[in-house]
Amino acid sequence: MVRLVDSLPEDSESQSDGADTYKGHLEEPFAEEPESMGESIFALATASLIRDWVMLKGGSGAVHIRVMRMGSSLLLVVFCVALQFFLLYNVYHLLCEKTMKQIRTDYSKYELTMYGANHSHLNKNGFYRGEPGFLDDTKFPDVGQDERDSVCQVPLAHVEYIFAILLIWTLTCAASLRNVVEQTVQLMIITPTVSSVSEVFDHSLDMGGEVVIQGLACGMKLAVATLCLLPRLIAVMALNFLGCRWLLATNELGDVLLNGLALEFLLC
Repeated sequence: MVRLVDSLPEDSESQSDGADTYKGHLEEPFAEEPESMGESIFALATASLIRDWVMLKGGSGAVHIRVMRMGSSLLLVVFCVALQFFLLYNVYHLLCEKTMKQIRTDYSKYELTMYGANHSHLNKNGFYRGEPGFLDDTKFPDVGQDERDSVCQVPLAHVEYIFAILLIWTLTCAASLRNVVEQTVQLMIITPTVSSVSEVFDHSLDMGGEVVIQGLACGMKLAVATLCLLPRLIAVMALNFLGCRWLLATNELGDVLLNGLALEFLLC
């Protein structure tokens, strides 16, 4: 990390006679300050795991309190991830499957009417699809009003609109994913691996009751990666996939936007 300084060097000996020399910005390093782990359930679990682990290895007298706090923090992570998956799983099976089936049925009737029975065929899922080149626009009034309204509200019939909603949802997940990656790099790569738990905290810095991690034991890194970072990484990617499926299965353009807001609530 560098700090840009706008002052220019005044050493005339470094310049060539008769030529204009570009004098760029000076780059001076500055001291890095400890960064906070943030305020989230996963940060709480990581901090509790590291701090209580050190205290237990150091001979803490309140062993049961330390163990219970570590266990409750990890259970909170499991509960949070499980609740996210539970909600989206039920949304997918209770709402998406029914809506997707209705969309496919209505669109099958639309294709059969617009292409005619002689130029339509059943696909592998048992729905009618027309053969290219035989679309008859004059048959559109023959489509039922319910099927017409349903087909016109299919998200994939409005590519630009659904693409914008999916992009916003994906970028929201990407922001959360970036946070996970940054913490992984900080804890797993940048933080040195120490051989003793006595080297984990930097006791020379007074942070007003907070502690500064200057290194992690190999077992600590493995535990943090397995119990805190990996579950969050999997949860974000799975939520992004299931959320996109839910948005695509929403057969109402207004509800697509509202469902996108609900997905952000589930993610956060």
